[in-house]
Amino acid sequence: MPVATRAVLVGLACSLAGTLPFNLLGGANLLFGASVPWSVPLVAGYLWIYSHARGAAERVTGLETALDDPWFWILGCLALVSGAAMVWAFARLAALKRAERTSAALA
Repeated sequence: MPVATRAVLVGLACSLAGTLPFNLLGGANLLFGASVPWSVPLVAGYLWIYSHARGAAERVTGLETALDDPWFWILGCLALVSGAAMVWAFARLAALKRAERTSAALA
């Protein structure tokens, strides 16, 4: 299997390993006993274990040197801000479309 394909698959697996349990536990918390956030300690424990396992992988792969580079953090923050701006823009467009449909229905 080519290196690029393996890299994409490993990245997808790591992303799913970090987010899927949170989504499942959060959804279960909403369905069963939403008045008490019982999934929060479980997710916190899982993320603690996940972050320590990721730290071990960083030591093996040499990613810890990339974390010291300021450009790593600058580009990461830029990606975060641009993603938030895109979400905000799509929310505004959806609100405009919803208002347009409402005004058309009233006319």
